[in-house]
Amino acid sequence: MKRFLVCFLSVLLLLAMTVPALAAVKEGIATIAVTSESIVEGKLKTITGNNKVNVPKGKNKSPQLTWTKVEGAKFYAIVMYDKTNPWLHWLRKDIKAVAIAKGETQSLKEGKFTGKGTYIGAYPPAAHGDHTYEIYVFALAAKPKTFKAKMNSGATSLDAIKTGLDTTKSGNGNILGMGVVTGTFKHGQDVK
Repeated sequence: MKRFLVCFLSVLLLLAMTVPALAAVKEGIATIAVTSESIVEGKLKTITGNNKVNVPKGKNKSPQLTWTKVEGAKFYAIVMYDKTNPWLHWLRKDIKAVAIAKGETQSLKEGKFTGKGTYIGAYPPAAHGDHTYEIYVFALAAKPKTFKAKMNSGATSLDAIKTGLDTTKSGNGNILGMGVVTGTFKHGQDVK
């Protein structure tokens, strides 16, 4: 019982620290309309999936994205996060365009918008069913301060990424806008 109480209080403390940070990021920012031709009827196309463990194998190509321009934004950041099993699949913080083509990432090692280690396609375990992937686009006033985010891992929370994007050398308030598009993916799915 004592261990349960300690764990419960730890979770409450973590939530108390996280919620104000999220609220600060969301207040007073523009809503970005994000669309993707790589999502069909709410499902990510197979080509965007991982090319190692999925059946059928994907091609590990980043999804196509288009979003609305935000006035004053000098950079855009993309984050793809598995909401079902918190896992970072894509992080890029210095995009200057408002659209990227499907397959800009050819592998983990190369790609126009995704350098080494910045995109890994979806690969939910076979017995897990549908996983929900949220692809966020953030409009940034400046390049964010350097922060650590572990790719292909659940070690970095989405809240920590948002806080990192919102912080520059001169302080907080870097996020000017945010939008999200969602797609599901499951082992065995074949969406063309």
